[in-house]
Amino acid sequence: MKVTSFILFVCLGILLSISCKEIEREVYSNTLGRYVRFNLLVDANGKILDNTRLNPDELPAVSFDKKTIQTLSIPVTLTSEPLEEDVFIEFSYEVTGNYSQFSVAPDNRLHFYGKHLTDTITVNFFEKWEASDSASILFKLIGSSNPEVKIGNLNSFEKNDELRINLSGLTLRYNLLSESTLEISGKSGESISFDLFFPDGLFASDIDDSVLIRQESAGFKYSLTQFPADTVNKKVSFVLTVDEDLDNEQLSFETVLSIINIPGYYLTGNTNLTIIKPVFVQRENSVNTAAHFYKVSDPLNRVFGVNWMDLTADGQCEWRSFSTFTYPVVVNADHPNAVLFDDKGTADVTDDVYHHAFRIGFNSPNIGNTTNSFNLKRWFTNYSTNSDVSPGFNIVQALEFFPENGSSTSGGTVQVIKQDIVLGATGGGAVHTISIEGEGLYTEISTGVFEITLELRATNEALFGGTRVSNYKIYNIEDFETPLLLSEDCFVPGLL
Repeated sequence: MKVTSFILFVCLGILLSISCKEIEREVYSNTLGRYVRFNLLVDANGKILDNTRLNPDELPAVSFDKKTIQTLSIPVTLTSEPLEEDVFIEFSYEVTGNYSQFSVAPDNRLHFYGKHLTDTITVNFFEKWEASDSASILFKLIGSSNPEVKIGNLNSFEKNDELRINLSGLTLRYNLLSESTLEISGKSGESISFDLFFPDGLFASDIDDSVLIRQESAGFKYSLTQFPADTVNKKVSFVLTVDEDLDNEQLSFETVLSIINIPGYYLTGNTNLTIIKPVFVQRENSVNTAAHFYKVSDPLNRVFGVNWMDLTADGQCEWRSFSTFTYPVVVNADHPNAVLFDDKGTADVTDDVYHHAFRIGFNSPNIGNTTNSFNLKRWFTNYSTNSDVSPGFNIVQALEFFPENGSSTSGGTVQVIKQDIVLGATGGGAVHTISIEGEGLYTEISTGVFEITLELRATNEALFGGTRVSNYKIYNIEDFETPLLLSEDCFVPGLL
């Protein structure tokens, strides 16, 4: 058996015996020989894995395609029992190609001691590079202060004593770090903030002299401030200030802003942001209809429902079940539909948390993932679940309730909050913007149990040839009776 294979086998057995908990490096035995190697672990999608955990099924990379400008951290691991004396490992690096705008820390020596058996080489980048330059950085482990600690794995192959970083074609994304629609109360001087997020990093020199937002349409007077690029938090922040009183409660006022294209970066998600002062509807906030559909104490709380479709494309329309994680919509204290959720147990009102009494949102409890809002994932066969690609599966303001006579605790009308959502296909496929809206009724069918009956309209010419209409039943409990069959036509899943 190869030495490395034996080591992996031993480590795997240890991992299984402790149910995959994080383990310390001291489980390694010096009788197997001590060595140091590059330990950059990469998954099948080219994403760097967490190096703080032992991954017995993963072999370290011998090369890595760098496609972002984020700082690169290269772990170097000394496979040993806890050290009784410090060990220093010398390394070198050389560049192929013309790129030189980077720094490496430390300069050329790594330090290992006690249970500190992984040290890190950090590479920072100061300018973009061109894929056509075919530049790369080759790192080598070249010497050990302790002759018993060998350089590279203890074999003649897969030694991992060298690691090449290829400066490939850059993939620099940016997107709105908010919903596609933001609501204002319409008071002069009112401000609302939003961010453009650059998950792969950004250079201030690319951004600070550019106007990143332009006006598509203006329904009221406003001022817009763009702040300098925040390279640490990878974002550019904006504040829109309302410059007039929008005091007609019976009218809606909308301003639409558009995100411009930035050379060298590509825009994902929503391309427009709508700022809206909605029509005011008198409702008794103490009814707090929304609270029946979420539980803040349970991040896994869901609503359950069915929609009318031909899931198996066999010509048979049926109710198809789904569930969606639900959350409250957080609002400011002065929002006309604000209800106090948590005063934090203090007299300080600035930390109080308020929820919208009549709105709920759909979102995933896991960062980067998505939930199945309106069963939209069953509408398509090639969707991406990644929130970077398909942010529209998370509809953070989804439904709004309008109690009958403004005060009914048992029923009324419900609206799908009109907005644009973005969904993308797997494997870097097509990305589509879909406009959604709809309405229906809700009623308390038994004590504390609510049923929503609604029609969702989704518009996209390329996907649906116009507008697709789908019927839904949604409940705040999991156990409900399947509704009676409809006589209406339905749709089959398609491609994004």
